[in-house]
Amino acid sequence: MLSSKIVPNKKRNPDFFSGKRFLPLILLFVIVSVAKEACAQNIKIDSLLTVLKTVKNDTSGVNTINKLSIEYDNNAIFDKALLQANIALTLAKKLNYNQGMVNALNNIGNICADQGTSVDALKYYKIALKINEETANMPGIAYSNNLIGIMCYNQNKNNDALKFYLAALKINTVLGYKRGMAKNYANMGIIYSDRGNYTEALKSYNNALNLLKDTGDKIVMSNTYTNIGSCYRELGNYTEALKYELESLKMNEELNNKTGIAGNYNNLGLIYVEQQDYAKALKSQLSSLKINQELGYKYSIAKNYTNIGIIFREQGNYKDALKNQEVSLKINTELDNKKGMAINNNNMGMIFMHTGRYEGALKSLYISLNLNKELEDKAGVANAFVNIGDVYTKQKKYTDAREVLNKGLALSIEIGKKDRIKESYFNLSLLDSLQENWKEAYLHHRLFLVYRDSLNSEENTKKTVQLQMQYDFNKKEEATKADQDKKDAVANEEAKQQKAIRNSFVGGFALMLLLAGVSYNSFRRKKKDNLIIAQQKEEVEQQKKVVEKEKHRSDALLLNILPKEVAEELMETGRANAKRFEEVSVLFTDFKGFTTISEKMSAEDLVAELDYCFSSFDKIVMKYGMEKIKTIGDAYMCVAGLPKVSEENGVDAVRAGIAIAKFMKKYNEDKKAKGKETFEIRIGIHSGPVVAGIVGMNKFAYDIWGDTVNTASRMESSGEVGKINISGSTYTIVKDYFTCTHRGKIQAKNKGEIDMYFVEGKL
Repeated sequence: MLSSKIVPNKKRNPDFFSGKRFLPLILLFVIVSVAKEACAQNIKIDSLLTVLKTVKNDTSGVNTINKLSIEYDNNAIFDKALLQANIALTLAKKLNYNQGMVNALNNIGNICADQGTSVDALKYYKIALKINEETANMPGIAYSNNLIGIMCYNQNKNNDALKFYLAALKINTVLGYKRGMAKNYANMGIIYSDRGNYTEALKSYNNALNLLKDTGDKIVMSNTYTNIGSCYRELGNYTEALKYELESLKMNEELNNKTGIAGNYNNLGLIYVEQQDYAKALKSQLSSLKINQELGYKYSIAKNYTNIGIIFREQGNYKDALKNQEVSLKINTELDNKKGMAINNNNMGMIFMHTGRYEGALKSLYISLNLNKELEDKAGVANAFVNIGDVYTKQKKYTDAREVLNKGLALSIEIGKKDRIKESYFNLSLLDSLQENWKEAYLHHRLFLVYRDSLNSEENTKKTVQLQMQYDFNKKEEATKADQDKKDAVANEEAKQQKAIRNSFVGGFALMLLLAGVSYNSFRRKKKDNLIIAQQKEEVEQQKKVVEKEKHRSDALLLNILPKEVAEELMETGRANAKRFEEVSVLFTDFKGFTTISEKMSAEDLVAELDYCFSSFDKIVMKYGMEKIKTIGDAYMCVAGLPKVSEENGVDAVRAGIAIAKFMKKYNEDKKAKGKETFEIRIGIHSGPVVAGIVGMNKFAYDIWGDTVNTASRMESSGEVGKINISGSTYTIVKDYFTCTHRGKIQAKNKGEIDMYFVEGKL
């Protein structure tokens, strides 16, 4: 099963300084320029050299020399680029020309970054920032902060990078500079994505995209499409991933942006790997590698070798798989690219595991784990835990395996990584079976099947193929359009003539048939008319009854699995759009110590008890106008305030929570009296905005997303048995209806300190 992290080709986009000069764009960790044709570049350099002969040693001369430096850098002629930048810097200092000094310093920083020396680049960017601050050049300060943030990211200092991006965003917002804001949001999105926080990443990318639509910057827009596609790929939504990636490829081909095209081929290869279409995946990666080798981009070359290695591994070719990972690791080590090194070690660990070299596998995987912890990459950490658990299971070290697998599962659920959740449940199910823990094996396997079906939807694969085919078709259609227009003109004229002839023939022939038919059938028709009419009426009535019966059954089934309003929209229009609700209240319940209890019960009894409890919860939820969302194992989730908006959603949720608590109290009293196991419940509620919609195509499921859902889950886990724990936002809604006890600010996992209250009863 695929369990290796593959790095998408993400692009960084530093802002243009004050809109007066051009600097290269960033591709992943390196600042690079948009590749142009060699002859065009040489013409531009020759032109600048000609101009340079006539300019004086004044500010215009500094500007020309800086432009020449940039063009040399664009052509990867780094020695001449650096020479010209230093000449510009010296002349600017002599003239006390601050703008020229800043531009020259940024050029030197860019050249250093292009050669992989981010430490030196950072030094020059900081000097430029100091000059901008001394001269109160606000656009320059924002620009320098963005560049410094990029270099901090390259050095794996994500917190510092985020701080500089936010500083740049604040200034650009005040200035109303949309292009700068878009690039700041895009860079922030990359950090969130690397940390596995795809919700925040998509939020940042969409903010960038909305701003870019106003600026018309196709290069940055293309990069943002790619980054959004990468997020969807990580979340297992391959249809959306391919849609955004193809949109990015189309824009890059129009711009002849070779750097971007190489990145698109890389990312398309990753999607094909997930779809197990290894021939297309390898073809895409090799196309990307060829372009990156021509451009000399070491970071991207390393990624290509990493991904090619994964493709070989998935095909069982472990020799070539290991060879490609080792080549990539060597390059990443030379570049001190810790993220790349973490990925290489993870992939090498998987190869060692598949070939029975377990100690080597653990060594590589623990290196990957520690590097990912250092980088604060939650997705990478979760991935390492799951893979280490797999190795321990094969070594029959079951206690160690369960510990790391549970860690991997918890972290995967936290960041919403469906593929890793699926992997974790599969491995836990296998581990349970090996230890003959059949009840847990059954539950874990059922959960594995749920996530497997979600990820491997036939409709998802079908749409992916359709998008690729549509893209290929559009390219061919554009290439032959001019020739086809000429052919169409001729064909239209011929068609008109043929249509006239055909109509004459068909009309005459039809008239002959009509006369013959009337003559032949007149006698027979008179005799059978009544019988035929009667039979037709009977058939129509029978068909109506069947149709009505099937419609009633399908409508009833749809209403049973979807909210009434959503089901009606789906039945009327054939689709139901996702909607944002500004305020709802999400309620979570969970049974404390459920795993321990389940070990003492048969699978049949366990499922029967859960069914009894959850069916009772369903009745309570319906009573208070709430919407049941789903159950996951022993957890129950519902929401008030959607799809029908309610200003008293918090009150409805608390009333339902009180009713559930009372039901469970009586339920447990009855169980104790019979000497049976009891279920101790925790209830948590939080209020805020969510997005709600239908998940899947073949098996509809209504679900909700957003930080509100995560916080509600934290309310439940931070509560106490038998009590209803609510957040400050819910308390604001219900304080006039219920007596509540303020617990103070309580630490919630990955949320910091949150005001929490216990509901004591009605006022």
